[in-house]
Amino acid sequence: MGHRILLPVAFALSALVANAQSMGEIRGKVLDEKKEPVPFATVVVSLSSGPFGTMADEEGRYVLKPLPAGTYAMTAKTMGKADWIGEGIEVYPDQFTSVDIVMKEMPRVLPGVVVKAKPDYIHTRPKIDPEQTGRQTLLASEFAKDPNRANPIKFVSSSFVGVTASRDNEGLHFKGSRTENMASFVDGVRIAGRLPRVPSSAISSVTVYTGGLPAKYGDVTGGVVVIETKTYQELWAQGRAMQLRREYDARQTQEALEQQQLEEKKPHEAKEEIKDTELETKPEQGQEQPPLEQPEQ
Repeated sequence: MGHRILLPVAFALSALVANAQSMGEIRGKVLDEKKEPVPFATVVVSLSSGPFGTMADEEGRYVLKPLPAGTYAMTAKTMGKADWIGEGIEVYPDQFTSVDIVMKEMPRVLPGVVVKAKPDYIHTRPKIDPEQTGRQTLLASEFAKDPNRANPIKFVSSSFVGVTASRDNEGLHFKGSRTENMASFVDGVRIAGRLPRVPSSAISSVTVYTGGLPAKYGDVTGGVVVIETKTYQELWAQGRAMQLRREYDARQTQEALEQQQLEEKKPHEAKEEIKDTELETKPEQGQEQPPLEQPEQ
């Protein structure tokens, strides 16, 4: 009976956590080379849990949501058109990324000829969004090698414009405001006190508001730091990738060690062969060597 009660509670809690995270979306149009809409094309992105897709409407419009913050590869397919491939498409919490898909005619390929697919679109994000200058976002892939990522105060103050650390390095000033006037949120939950220390490996994105705060942060007079953590599927995929990497490195080390031992063994075996050859050609003690044949006169 106890297990029957705990299971629904566990599912409910996981759903609450998922809903608490701020999600983003990708939207746009599917067009042909003449900029005419391509209806009913299938648009798919790759998530850690598997493919996630939608179908464009009669006017070629599509929306992919909800999507956790991150960088995605995307494909589009339809009858009579070549497959469209997009890479590096970035999604941010509480924002949508606009991507218009232009599909080309199916190329004519001779039998037996293999054509390697190349991306039709590589997303590039402007460093400053002119429409939202008070909001800045960094994805996990953008700060993965930042040496300050383990220290939230140093990381935020050095990575975002308009934010400076206090003299004691215990708080943040947003455009001159007091440190106590800031607020921080983790997966939609407000955290009181100092900026929370979330393991950098578990962070999906960090968003900083220095102005133009949304209505849900209306009671804050300073700045806001919003931290979104990775989903359970992303954390599992990340751990699995690290495990596979360790196994690969272990195999490479073992193969290198075996190769080194083989190289060290070769000179010793060569010396043994030379020694055995000398023993075979050297006459035994007391055994007379056959006389040399004299040339006939």
